[in-house]
Amino acid sequence: MDRLPADFASLPAGEKLAIHMDRMQQSAYKSPLPAVDPGWSIAKVLIPASLAASFLNDTDERNPDVQGNAKPVHTEGVSGAVELVPEPGTKYTGIFQSGGIGILRLSRAANLSPFTPGLALKILVDGRPSVNFHAMYSLDGQKSDGATFRHPFTTHVDPGRALKIKAGALLFRIALPSISDDPAARPVDTETLPQLEAASIRADGAAVDMPNAPAAVRFLPQLQPAAAAVDPDEFREDVMAQVKPGDLLYVVEDGEGRRIGELRTTSAFVASAHGDGMFFRHQRISGASACPVAHA
Repeated sequence: MDRLPADFASLPAGEKLAIHMDRMQQSAYKSPLPAVDPGWSIAKVLIPASLAASFLNDTDERNPDVQGNAKPVHTEGVSGAVELVPEPGTKYTGIFQSGGIGILRLSRAANLSPFTPGLALKILVDGRPSVNFHAMYSLDGQKSDGATFRHPFTTHVDPGRALKIKAGALLFRIALPSISDDPAARPVDTETLPQLEAASIRADGAAVDMPNAPAAVRFLPQLQPAAAAVDPDEFREDVMAQVKPGDLLYVVEDGEGRRIGELRTTSAFVASAHGDGMFFRHQRISGASACPVAHA
């Protein structure tokens, strides 16, 4: 499929969403869903420059020269249109206060056992690059249960215990300084993704003068998970069968349990080549040494 238009970032959020949804429908996989092989892209996680691109690439698609064509870790997923509906009176600013429309991708980490689900949320911004969130339940997964809505997801995860998880965390620590020489312009550690960028801009593209961001964001599932364990190899079919347009998918809270808003679906979810290839940049600005409101 062709690359996104060169002026994509400058478009209104609604037009961006329409383009993404059209491309997902055009590239939807036929049943039975194929396994998505990351191929040589998996080797990219060993290269600090590729890891740094996860924080520095401001577009909605991967840079194939640096990052490869396929996601190296969360390779298989399902995606759909969503709306973030903010909690009235929330003290947090930017996207947390304005809400917004975008794409939610639910996925599992490839080549990892047990089942390790995660989400990536892309809030589209008028005339500006998107704001993205990444969250997981645990780096160590949830055993053999492939039910995506069994547990809440968080932007702050505990360090994994498995050796391969510890090795991955070490690589990320090595890559962090290549993001920026300024500690305030990169994540504090490998377990916490900062939220200051999301608090610094509204969905209409307006900048926030005094951003106030939560230290962490939690996504609490509202759909009833399957009573029995779901085969991890069938998690995409399970999500597509369960999620309907108009569903309240997640209640969104800060790390202290204060409600920030709701995440509601506005379309069905689909497994597609475009959805699997879409890029969700990791937030990088921590404000650790420059912004006193970053962790309010």
